[in-house]
Amino acid sequence: RIFIRDGIVYVNGSALAEPYVRFRDRRSYPELVVPAGSLYVLGDNRADSEDSRVFGCISKRSVIGKAIAGIWPPQSVGNL
Repeated sequence: RIFIRDGIVYVNGSALAEPYVRFRDRRSYPELVVPAGSLYVLGDNRADSEDSRVFGCISKRSVIGKAIAGIWPPQSVGNL
């Protein structure tokens, strides 16, 4: 279960710690049960991202890559 209240993401009722979100979107979104085999994806630039808040959940099968390194911000460059 996921919902967003005033820009804070809650997963199963607990607020998600997201120190990487630099530009928060202060909007709220209703609770949603993420179906089995699906993902709810959010961009890190919440104020200007098109993500599951717009197009809904995606199938895990549609994820074809894996993040292995971060390149931004420069002081955080390195392996994930």
